[in-house]
Parts: sequence; structure tokens; C-alpha cells
Amino acid sequence: MSEGANHTIFENWVDRYLLPVLKDKPSAPAKLTKEDLWSARCGVLHEHSSRSDKTRRNKAVPIYYETRDRKESWIPWKMDRETAYCFVIEDLLDGLVDAVALFERTVEGDRTLEERVNAKGADMFAHSFNLRAVGGVFHVTGNRVKAEFRKATTGENQAKK
Repeated sequence: MSEGANHTIFENWVDRYLLPVLKDKPSAPAKLTKEDLWSARCGVLHEHSSRSDKTRRNKAVPIYYETRDRKESWIPWKMDRETAYCFVIEDLLDGLVDAVALFERTVEGDRTLEERVNAKGADMFAHSFNLRAVGGVFHVTGNRVKAEFRKATTGENQAKK
């Protein structure tokens, strides 16, 4: 798959599933875009930084991360929130859990998509594993991927088939 195809698939998924749930998170930047999240992904993966080609060309806003227990954000004295975003990592991870649950509900109603997801999941997951950071547990049985999500803040279980 080409870089352009990955980019398009990522941004379409973010637009449909992640951005709608992030808007309800306390630290989510109001103007956050799919381009900003693609840029953040590229910065982390390729440059180990909040900067990427897109941020250097002013095509995306860099995203910095802090933990929820931090008393005061450093963003106000470093730069204004129009030139950089500061995201509480727990809000971003909770949003990802919510987005994956929303995606799973879509998969359950689309047989073709369900078959594609299960085939790819069987190729990727050799056994059950725990995503503690996002409160999810994935199980693989044959070609079926099952995810169980626990909301870190409420302890609530949400099992998905």
C-alpha cells in the first residue's frame, strides 16, 4: 500500500471515528483536524517529535502531550494555542478507545467490512494481548477478533464481539 493510500485511509478513519469522540474530551483542541493527527502520527513514528514535514510547512499544528495530573500546562508561556496544541494523553487514549468501539459497531453492521477486518486481524494477532494504556483487551479466536474495552475512568466494561 502506498504512502498516499495509508494517508487517505488514516484521515478517513480519523474523520469518521476519532474526531467525533475527541470533541467531547476536556483537553481536545477545538480546531483539531485530521491533518493535525496525521502530522502527529508522522512526527512520532518518523521523527520521534511533535514536529513533521507538515508542521514545518505550516500545513498542520504540532501536538504536544502532557499527563492529566499536571497542574499547569507549559503551552501558554512557550507558544499560543494557535501555533501548537497540548493534549492530555489520557484524553487522547480514551478517545481512541471510544473511536475503536464506534468502528466496531460499524463493522458489526457491514458483513464485507467485518470479513476484511477479521481476515486482517487474524494475520496480525497471534494470541490475546492486553492494551493496558487504552484499557482494551483483544482476543483472537480463529478469524474472529473480539475486543473488550474498559473505560479507565469509570471501570465500566464494554464487550464487543
